[in-house]
Amino acid sequence: FADLPIDFYYYPADYRGGDGRTRLEIYYGLPASEVSRLRVDEETDLLVLGRGMVLFDSLWNEAHRVQDKIAFTVPTDQQIQEGAFIPGVLPVDLEPGPYRLAFQIRDLASGKSQVYRRDIEVEGYAQTQRLQISDIELAFSVAEAQEDGPFVKEGLEVIPMSSRAFRRDHHAFVYFEIYNLTRDEYGQTQ
Repeated sequence: FADLPIDFYYYPADYRGGDGRTRLEIYYGLPASEVSRLRVDEETDLLVLGRGMVLFDSLWNEAHRVQDKIAFTVPTDQQIQEGAFIPGVLPVDLEPGPYRLAFQIRDLASGKSQVYRRDIEVEGYAQTQRLQISDIELAFSVAEAQEDGPFVKEGLEVIPMSSRAFRRDHHAFVYFEIYNLTRDEYGQTQ
């Protein structure tokens, strides 16, 4: 049980996965001001978070569970004042269908924690050859990936905007995938 709640944003999106399954990605973001610093030495402060997710099917059978800890360097004071977010993603491959999701973030330094629950529908993209579109991911930025990482999809680094709110001076980016788009005899699509 947590002493204090921690505010964070999250939302799920799904895409076509391998072997007839669907890749569900849970995007989350914490305001940097919400997280406590863990002093490592004179020059280094870390943020240490515990993440947990569980998915149940419609009969309350556990379909997937994951728990882990992540640590990373603290944003600068200026970044925190400017409203910096700490983005993250938790991916899982599932069979299509309805699920009940519980997602938790815990700041291990302060003990703050929050659990969010919701029902979700994981779409099936492999069962048909008709034109389909994935969920839409709102993004802080989309750029060519320089290396592989948790935010890389199809050669693009897509940093999620889990708050789904953009400042006036910031461009809104989106990422989505289109499936089963076929070309005609001239190589064009419609």
